[in-house]
Amino acid sequence: MKNLHLLFVCLILAFPLTAGETIPLKDITNPGYSFHVDGNELFLVNGHSIFVYDLDPVKLKFQIGQKGDGPSDFKYRPLLYVYPDSIVALDYTKTLWFSRKGELLKIKDYGDFADFNLGQEMRLLPVKNHYIRIVADHDLCTQSVYLLNDKFEQIALLHEGLFDWWPPSLRDPAKTENFKLISHSMDAEVSGDRVFIFDSHRGFFLKAFDNTGQLLNTVSHNSERCKRITDEYKTKAINFLLDSNRSDYYKKIPNEAFVFYTFYPPIESLRTAENFLFATTYIEKDQGHEIVVMDLTGQIVKRIYPLLPSFKYTKSLLAKDLYSFDQGKLYQLVQNKTTKHWELHISSIDY
Repeated sequence: MKNLHLLFVCLILAFPLTAGETIPLKDITNPGYSFHVDGNELFLVNGHSIFVYDLDPVKLKFQIGQKGDGPSDFKYRPLLYVYPDSIVALDYTKTLWFSRKGELLKIKDYGDFADFNLGQEMRLLPVKNHYIRIVADHDLCTQSVYLLNDKFEQIALLHEGLFDWWPPSLRDPAKTENFKLISHSMDAEVSGDRVFIFDSHRGFFLKAFDNTGQLLNTVSHNSERCKRITDEYKTKAINFLLDSNRSDYYKKIPNEAFVFYTFYPPIESLRTAENFLFATTYIEKDQGHEIVVMDLTGQIVKRIYPLLPSFKYTKSLLAKDLYSFDQGKLYQLVQNKTTKHWELHISSIDY
């Protein structure tokens, strides 16, 4: 009996971080592409609304906005960014600032920019007392990151890169000859008074700027670049697409039309939390996805391989997987395959 008790204690000590916690979120029916945890609060998009939860215990505190033309409403499903003193949301036509209690503070309409047009996908984000304006151009297949002053006047072009748009608009999927299932990407993340830009067309490549546009450093981990896409990954990507909500549409595409790069793009997405950068790659190990953890100078601290059931093998380039890091924990929004209900998965993780 004593030995059994000792074995039980040893098992607890051996696996303190792996059990995790799963909590149903009954209010969630149509999650968007934004998912953030900050302290004891969870922020996510459901439909055209922002939902804010307490985490201990998990309960819905309030929601913001709906589909519509009201001051706090959104024309398209919004993207959500969380700052220490505000919630910032945008729907590609305007950026709205809310207090952390959900009160509307400010609106900036994109129509105020003389060169704005609906053929772009534009985002406007604050960085301290300045702003960054991210403009994605469908016709040119480029994305540009501009720095603006406190009057929304352009100061500098911080970076411009190519953008692989996905998915393409197919009038007749049965006649498709080339359907790329993995895309290069570039984007910008704001953390405090810094702007981090990654561009996978240039390898494992990042730039860091301060809020005035001063280039702090450039990081290039070139050894990350040449890793061949595995047949196993290709199979997962194709199966994921064919099991999606638009499976009837994608099943019309000939199997031989699905194409991949020879090598993985070095960075799939970039996140910031606390004083770390988290660069997710396409590499898998022991069923986990590789995430390269860096400090704010871009130096690699470690590599972690968490299980990411929220990871989507194919997705549009401005869509992000629904996971977030905060205070040594990994939070994910995952749809239960059996019940189809959405769940919050929480696990401890050493980064």
